[in-house]
Amino acid sequence: MIGVLRTRRSNEEIRQQIAFELAELTPLLGIDACGIELASFDDASGVALIHFAGECTDCDASAATFLPGIETRLKLKVAELHAVRVQVRE
Repeated sequence: MIGVLRTRRSNEEIRQQIAFELAELTPLLGIDACGIELASFDDASGVALIHFAGECTDCDASAATFLPGIETRLKLKVAELHAVRVQVRE
């Protein structure tokens, strides 16, 4: 039986992949006035913080609406990711 040896990726490599996946996902959501950006990723816990950026007056509603789908998509694409949370900007 042949096993697959996975090397541990750096935090920066994981962050780059998450940012790439968010960039790919954003147009599919149809949110014209805002973008989704990676705020941080904690490799110890596997939690990514994202925020909605732009002039969107409904960003809080968009975050609540789209977060489950965004989290599911990112978890499928990024093995190290365990949870996605929205970072609230004040």
